[in-house]
Amino acid sequence: YGLTAPEVFATAWFVRVFAGGRVEAIGCGHPPMLVLDASGGCRRVASEAMPLGIVEELPLVVSELSLDAGERLVVFSDGLSEAGAESGRMLGLDGLTALVADVMTGSRHPDPPRLSKELASDVLTRVDSHARATDDRSLLLVEPCRA
Repeated sequence: YGLTAPEVFATAWFVRVFAGGRVEAIGCGHPPMLVLDASGGCRRVASEAMPLGIVEELPLVVSELSLDAGERLVVFSDGLSEAGAESGRMLGLDGLTALVADVMTGSRHPDPPRLSKELASDVLTRVDSHARATDDRSLLLVEPCRA
């Protein structure tokens, strides 16, 4: 990770998901990941390391967790949680968490691959209905395969 100018850096999550639900993750200055259960409950997984490109030697912390049946991992860019900041109506982490939980518990579909795609689309549509995001918008929903 080469050093750059002070204002130039990147945040990231590096995530390995294993069959059965075991997850290893390294967060580098990125917003926390969310772990959502089927009932809408949520826990946050904090990003423990600094963003990439700030220091030459970056100490990395591996977070280990397990996803139970029906749980999904949600990784998003700050453009989603900061939607509406320009108008003073920023969605924020709590607002985005509530929105994602509401979409997850309100949507039912028998086909898991389509379900994740539909959920992601629904989340982005709901964020846009709050306020158009002017920053990057990325969203990843992960549901592990059960071996």
